Amino acid sequence: MIQRRASVTATGQDELAVDFSLVMTAFEFESVWDERRVFLVEGEELPVARLSHIIRSKAAANRPKDRLFLATHAEALRQMLDGDEE
Repeated sequence: MIQRRASVTATGQDELAVDFSLVMTAFEFESVWDERRVFLVEGEELPVARLSHIIRSKAAANRPKDRLFLATHAEALRQMLDGDEE
């Protein structure tokens, strides 16, 4: 399997960083896609992996930047997960 990542950063008055990933550690694409959330952004549908998938993927990847992110934002992530499990 070829693993590819693409990252795009758009800047303007406010900075927006978007990370497009074709691979999530610990998951097959189909399982993540089946449980995706869809947000409407300026009239366009934007499919996004569930927060629980993103967190588990970062934990499984075990990269220093992911461990730091998860540790730094642990409480906020727990609170957001409570709202994500609808």
